Amino acid sequence: NIAKNCNIELPAGYSSVLDSFSVMNDIISIFKPACAGFAGFESDLITKAFIPVFLLLVAVTLKGVSFIVTKGTGKVKYHMDSNRLTNIFMSLMFTFFNAIVNLSLVLF
Repeated sequence: NIAKNCNIELPAGYSSVLDSFSVMNDIISIFKPACAGFAGFESDLITKAFIPVFLLLVAVTLKGVSFIVTKGTGKVKYHMDSNRLTNIFMSLMFTFFNAIVNLSLVLF
């Protein structure tokens, strides 16, 4: 959490509220990367840096699958609109914006 890493005195109740949102700063912590041997700073930084790339790959794959299904079935209702897919991707990026900012601040 960015606020807890700062050198400021936080109220007692505020600290517990920030702990409940800690997953937003480190989404990869859900998967416990230390168990897979990715416990160092360098590997942690690399895995965090590739989360946006992974989300982009998922979005492009979904667009490709919808294109194949549309061509295979001939039904236009299965076509995924590129604007909506871009909106979904950017909404996910905005959701985890705190993690991206935290990652950039760790570098300096």
